Amino acid sequence: MSSFRHQFFMSATLNQYTAITAASSTTAQQHDFDGNLISDGTWTYTWDAENRLVVMENGTTTLSFAYDSQSRRIAKTTPTGTTRFIYDNWNLVAEIDSNNNPIRKHLWVSTSVARARRGWSRRTHRNNPRLRWFPFHGLRWQRKRLRRHQRHRRHPHRPLRI
Repeated sequence: MSSFRHQFFMSATLNQYTAITAASSTTAQQHDFDGNLISDGTWTYTWDAENRLVVMENGTTTLSFAYDSQSRRIAKTTPTGTTRFIYDNWNLVAEIDSNNNPIRKHLWVSTSVARARRGWSRRTHRNNPRLRWFPFHGLRWQRKRLRRHQRHRRHPHRPLRI
């Protein structure tokens, strides 16, 4: 049997939540004069003069954010390290760590984003490679087992359709 939790939200005239009431507690929301959330009971938020989030703190953890002149987020600093964001115009294309090692790569196709991932291999029961497939390039290599007296045919590359 599943259990449901009810939450009630109270809002101000500027469509800002002033309180969130769950079954066990009520959390007060605080906003600055520009309408930015500055406290939600767990995190404290700091905004710059252009209404960009620059710091989040919860007492034990501090997150900070940096922006370029076009208000694109270019860096996020956490206790575990710094992540930098690389853009092509407004499209996020990569996230890299402080040593310039890629964390994530993004591919934009007709203004929608798809995360680029490594390809995968299918292997036989003896761990021999059978085919190699890449998400954005399709089937790249396939091993065919020929039966006795069977001729090998070459096939042009065709993307694998799933």
